[in-house]
Amino acid sequence: MGLNLKDFATEMFAKADPYLPINEKPSDLLFYTGADLAQKGKLNEGLSRLDRFIENFADDKNAPYAYRTKGSILFQQNRCEPAIQMFSSALKYHLKDCERARILTEQARALIECKKNSDALKVTRQADGLKKSCYIDYLPVYKDIGDLYLDLGYVKEGLKAFEDALEVESRDENRIMLKLRVAECCRLLHQEERCLSLYAEVVSLNDPFWSALARERIQEMNFKSEVKTTRETPSPPPPAPPLPTEQDQAVIKQVIATWRQAWEQEDLDRYMACYTDDFTVGGLTKKAWQERKRRLNERYTSISVGVTNLTVELLSPSEALASFDQDYRADNYHDWGRKTMHLVKQGESWKIRGETWLQAAQASRN
Repeated sequence: MGLNLKDFATEMFAKADPYLPINEKPSDLLFYTGADLAQKGKLNEGLSRLDRFIENFADDKNAPYAYRTKGSILFQQNRCEPAIQMFSSALKYHLKDCERARILTEQARALIECKKNSDALKVTRQADGLKKSCYIDYLPVYKDIGDLYLDLGYVKEGLKAFEDALEVESRDENRIMLKLRVAECCRLLHQEERCLSLYAEVVSLNDPFWSALARERIQEMNFKSEVKTTRETPSPPPPAPPLPTEQDQAVIKQVIATWRQAWEQEDLDRYMACYTDDFTVGGLTKKAWQERKRRLNERYTSISVGVTNLTVELLSPSEALASFDQDYRADNYHDWGRKTMHLVKQGESWKIRGETWLQAAQASRN
């Protein structure tokens, strides 16, 4: 199966790139190689290409996407103010409504990071009004809008966004994730009966990751209900566990960075050290997963793993979800999609207990 046009263009520009001095590189080459470097985690190199593109080709067809990609890079570098400015620059161009909605969600995330929640809410609502224009690969837009509402404390609006997504989503694996989001909204709105019903649906699917998570939520809610309804005078509660801190988020992001680097470098020992001993994925144990990765390392001579749009959701003092866009390339193979990891805290370290993969486009081989 051949590469799609974007992949083909990127590959051709990468081959031509070494032969052209920087002042002779055409606009498409600067844009595609800059975006490709960013996807591969080479943020400063990608930023340099995009800066030159923006400086010299502000009227180019790819200009809004160059601004958007630059905003994403700056956000990953924890530079939220300039990231917001880049997203604003991208939005000044004539864009399709769905593309505008995508950029607005990224701008809202940067605004939250900069503690500008009122502006973030306004931008999120703008994206919400445009989301129905997304007919292909719409799930990230719907989900991001729902997550933004939740982070801003607008649970009812978040619930509506996830319910809207369920109405149009047909893929089973995506519907599982959305049902869990709806259940979480119902829990926050004290709609316990509906919440438990949704968790029970997910448990019945016997998914090794999501069903286990839903089962834990049911047990937690049942325990709280028993405590609440007991007739005995409750004893003083134990001290609350410490809340997760920004340091936890930073450590989790470093775990993801180490995991990505070890995968690219085919360092199997360091790669597997990122996982818990009871890790499972797709019915595979940690030992079986290690053997599968060993075989793939022997097959491929070059591996590249791009990680972008990383978000970390702390579920409890010792449990978190990390989600990101993953761009995987190995020799002539390429796929892209959204990965979600379930991490647990063991001592002072965070490790991956489970992961899911939602492929956004059909894999390609040349």
